[in-house]
Amino acid sequence: MKCSQKRSQKRYHHLLLFTLPVLFLCACSPHPAAGIWQAVGDNDNRIERLAVHFNGRAEFTSHNPGPVDWHCFWGGSAEKAARLDCSASTEPQQQQDFTLRISDDGLAELVRGERIIGHFIRLDENPAVTDDSL
Repeated sequence: MKCSQKRSQKRYHHLLLFTLPVLFLCACSPHPAAGIWQAVGDNDNRIERLAVHFNGRAEFTSHNPGPVDWHCFWGGSAEKAARLDCSASTEPQQQQDFTLRISDDGLAELVRGERIIGHFIRLDENPAVTDDSL
């Protein structure tokens, strides 16, 4: 093998060793919906906080008409949207669907059907799963 071929192969290997980890890290970035979301202003359901965990679970509590805990499974439905399949603690067998849409400026809106439930902003908190959220 000629010396120039060996150098070319080394460059190729270095490029490959650099490119693969970068591609891997890009593929593993979290969905924009994952995080802890705080309500911006009042909303009809009086939802103060929404936790969207990395493991595909989410939860929130609505306080209108009374306190109801919602437990959800979620998945990305678009690049900047997630569908939440939720059950209320008062009717666990009845599933209700919500969508969390994230705008380009980082604000989110929780939507049920065509109705906007509330607007939210992401907090600088890690949505780590706790024993309470399982």
